[in-house]
Amino acid sequence: MSTINVLGIFSDDENFKFSRYTLHENGTLGITYRGEHRNVGIRRIKHDSIDFELMKKYHHNCNVKTTAIRNLRVIDCKGPLSQGSIQAPQNCRYAALSYVWGSNGPVSSSGAASGPIPPSKVVEDAISATLSMGIRYLWVDRHDQVSQMGNIYSNSEVTFIVAAGEDAEYGIPGIGTTPRRRQLQEIIGNTELLQCFPNSSYAIASSKWATRGWTFQEGVLSRRKIIFTDDGASYICQFFHNSEIMPKPLHWQQWPTEKMKGLMPRLDRIEKFAQDMLQNYSRRNLTHNSDAFDACLGILQEMANANIGQIWGVPIVYRYNRYYAIWLEWEHEQPVQRRPSFPSWSYLGWVGPIKWCAIPGFRTEKMAIGDTKTAFYNIHSLFDNRLKFLETRYSCLHLTGKVFEPVMMDTAWIEQDRSYRFKAYQTVENAYGERVFTRHLADGFYAHLKICNNIRMLIRAQLDVVGFVLNESETSGTEVLLLRARDNIYERVGFFSVSYWGFPTECKRRFHSY
Repeated sequence: MSTINVLGIFSDDENFKFSRYTLHENGTLGITYRGEHRNVGIRRIKHDSIDFELMKKYHHNCNVKTTAIRNLRVIDCKGPLSQGSIQAPQNCRYAALSYVWGSNGPVSSSGAASGPIPPSKVVEDAISATLSMGIRYLWVDRHDQVSQMGNIYSNSEVTFIVAAGEDAEYGIPGIGTTPRRRQLQEIIGNTELLQCFPNSSYAIASSKWATRGWTFQEGVLSRRKIIFTDDGASYICQFFHNSEIMPKPLHWQQWPTEKMKGLMPRLDRIEKFAQDMLQNYSRRNLTHNSDAFDACLGILQEMANANIGQIWGVPIVYRYNRYYAIWLEWEHEQPVQRRPSFPSWSYLGWVGPIKWCAIPGFRTEKMAIGDTKTAFYNIHSLFDNRLKFLETRYSCLHLTGKVFEPVMMDTAWIEQDRSYRFKAYQTVENAYGERVFTRHLADGFYAHLKICNNIRMLIRAQLDVVGFVLNESETSGTEVLLLRARDNIYERVGFFSVSYWGFPTECKRRFHSY
């Protein structure tokens, strides 16, 4: 019987990263010399089953300490599903499930019932996966345990992420009746050509799972994950990323690609990537706007463990070992809708992606929280008393600082003034290059802000606004919140910053004096 060799691409460099060949969104193909044995490369996978023995091998090489969760309710995978959830035995090992509900999900996190777990194909398949991993108990999201979700996912033995299908009835590809995509193969003589599917980050990024708000913290907080897509299974922990179709030796431990980092950032660096995480979370969708705080509660709790406080989801950090500063310097790049159940000064108060604009600089000694009339808590004193996770009973932010009122003008541009050009630096092939852009101004209402005698700043606006100065410096510039009067309070409607680079000295001092 003749030997069949696998086709692969290899380098003489022992440090060569083979995973780069699976990063293309259309997959790839590789080549190896006939008769040469390599412990890496594309392998044949089945469309109707998953290699859980390989997943267990990865799992046993990822040591993560876990903590027992109190009052945990789990499914006993060796018992009938009809018995529902049971009280978890003491110090039990359990798998957690992360998936999309679809149109038959709960009313909301606050209104969901805590009764039996509804039967679904994905739960049935997850029970099979749990037993295949040598684990007996499975936790499926129960929204009566929303305050514990962060701890539940971070302390699970492994989390099954189902990044396939549109709802719970799709199931897990490769388990039960849900097949995976067939791997193309061709035999020519004694050589076999095998299709290698794209890196799993592509399938995850294009999945319904990657668009949902609740699943973001489930992916971030889980320290060990098996990700199921229509192309195959992948294992990710804090130390390495390995796949079913193209396994690498375990001593080649490396963190996933940049694309995967954006989907599931490392939890052990949360103090560094907190802004990125909340920015990515703001891009996710929620069926119920009232879930916006609860769906990121686990991430906020982890931030608190890293000495990053928060109020209504807005981080508060210690700056330069001197004072606390609140992160109010964010903006939207396009018009968005309000979430009326959350304050306007929090990104949770708006539906749509945010972008952080500057290093947080507004000092909390100038800020208090309360109702529309009274400030009850000074944020700075609360943090001095080491209260890192503030309550959200009150939603009005009381700020002390400089305020100015721009002049609103209905502006019609003459053609010679309608267009303007500016220069920007771009990186092209690791080299900086200058590029000139042309922009065209539209007619309409603008807020005019006089910076000095010959220079005005114009802000396109459709309503009367007031500017509140968050931070100002003659060297770096000024950051301003735009506020609109509503009843007896102000509502945040925008943010802008002014950089003084290239401005005459007298202009810097003039604006600085507002």
